[in-house]
Amino acid sequence: MVDLETGEELGVFETESEAAACIAFAKLRPEQVEIRSNVPLLALSPS
Repeated sequence: MVDLETGEELGVFETESEAAACIAFAKLRPEQVEIRSNVPLLALSPS
């Protein structure tokens, strides 16, 4: 997850709830961060 204003990487998280907690702790809004995934796009497609 990256802070869009500063470009600072806020961390790598295993779950969505961990990422949400980090956003709240950093006092940011969801639109102020970019969540990047290392999951290949084909893995997200339904079979």
